[in-house]
Amino acid sequence: MNYKHFLTWILAVVFTLSMQTLVAQPVSSMYGDKFKADIKVKYVYTLEEALRKAKTERKPIFFNCFADWAIPCHGMNMYVFSDVDFANYMNKTFVNLFIDVSKRENKHIAERYSIRSFAHYLILDANGEVISRIVGGKKLPEFKADIVRLLHPKTSLVGTQKAYDLGKRSKKDLFNYLYALSLADEQEKIKQVATQYFGKLTPKEYSKKENWTYFKQLISDSESDLFRFLIDNKEKFIQSNGAAAVNYFIETHYSTDVAEMALGTSPYQPSKLIDIRLAMQKADLPDTCLTYALYDVAKLRGERKYEELLDYLRRNSHRFGQQKASVDLSLDLPEISESQRVAVIAYLRETAASETSSENLSKQLNSLADRLEHNQGVVFDPISFDEALAKAKIENKLLFLDAYTSWCTPCRKMADDIFPLPEVGQAFTTRFVSIKIDMEKGEGKKIAAKYAISAYPTMLVIDSEGKELKRIVGYRNGDELIREVLDFDRSAR
Repeated sequence: MNYKHFLTWILAVVFTLSMQTLVAQPVSSMYGDKFKADIKVKYVYTLEEALRKAKTERKPIFFNCFADWAIPCHGMNMYVFSDVDFANYMNKTFVNLFIDVSKRENKHIAERYSIRSFAHYLILDANGEVISRIVGGKKLPEFKADIVRLLHPKTSLVGTQKAYDLGKRSKKDLFNYLYALSLADEQEKIKQVATQYFGKLTPKEYSKKENWTYFKQLISDSESDLFRFLIDNKEKFIQSNGAAAVNYFIETHYSTDVAEMALGTSPYQPSKLIDIRLAMQKADLPDTCLTYALYDVAKLRGERKYEELLDYLRRNSHRFGQQKASVDLSLDLPEISESQRVAVIAYLRETAASETSSENLSKQLNSLADRLEHNQGVVFDPISFDEALAKAKIENKLLFLDAYTSWCTPCRKMADDIFPLPEVGQAFTTRFVSIKIDMEKGEGKKIAAKYAISAYPTMLVIDSEGKELKRIVGYRNGDELIREVLDFDRSAR
């Protein structure tokens, strides 16, 4: 082969490889360069290729079920799949498959493997059948340890389930099955098996460190027998699991209701609030618990003592940690006087000016201040669903429901970037009573069931009798949302 032919051949090979790379590599992220990662794991990008390689190389498949919008997926790329030693193990052990299953063209794959939450990983055999499942991310070396465990026939999800179905239900068998189910986030089965597992334990064993995770999952609310057992034997649980973990778990059974009142996403209920305060006192929770601070905010907000609320936030900002941003961004207070509105705007401006850790948060605080100053954006009423229907009837308006969840990133982008837009607020103000409800908390669960809401965000237009008139599913930019609302409004006339 002469030089000219050799050069032509090299260029052809480079061109071919380049084209393969262009086809195989995931597309750019919606977050831009913010979450770029130097991934060391070697992936294939189609299920068909993974199946072929798995059969040829006699390896199982590790399936990274990716969703670009899910920040935990990017976090795993940055901190786990970019680790050289771990990548070497993965490349040696598996055929590694990467597919963004959140994309429409890959919907059939997500449905085939029941992928509904992220981060999400599957271990498949060479025929594409599920051996084990991991829902959620972990740091190294714990993530690798879980993978090693789930590869073993006796501790894999398939292996432990088979043993369970065959009636092998010793303490060890049930524990292994529970661990695999927990990694797979099989909540219903976890409760069933955990009940059987704890039936084989003595009460003294409940507080052991290895049982703590499953003990917590058996507690549905603060009225359960196991929760009362925890309170009565708190010191034993602290000895095994640490005061921080135990107090945090106890606190979570009170924090949701308090936080919703503090943030104005549920109506103020003074009797319920004081009951929670007394229960926390009885549980001997430390004064530094976040819920105590949220309690004070909820009380001041509910009593409309807004000047005192702002002063409290200034003096106690250190008590809120990351929740401080949520509290500050919830200060779109209803029915405030002009002097109160001016005070809130001043507070938001000074908080934005002092914010050094996040430029984006500073912008959000100033954006809320702008909206309050110029009456911009969609105003969500902090009232219940039934109260919103009644208000819509009195004002001769329709009800706009933002059905969201706390983990939904597109929901948060709608809340942060779209609903505050002046043009969106203008389109909504004269047409709707607007409310937002978390579909996984409180009355949201019943509403989600009633209107068959299973994807997020979902936005509903409802008449004052509760009849659904229009459904908008998924993220919309400002122009798209306004167009769909206006088109509906015209067609409804």
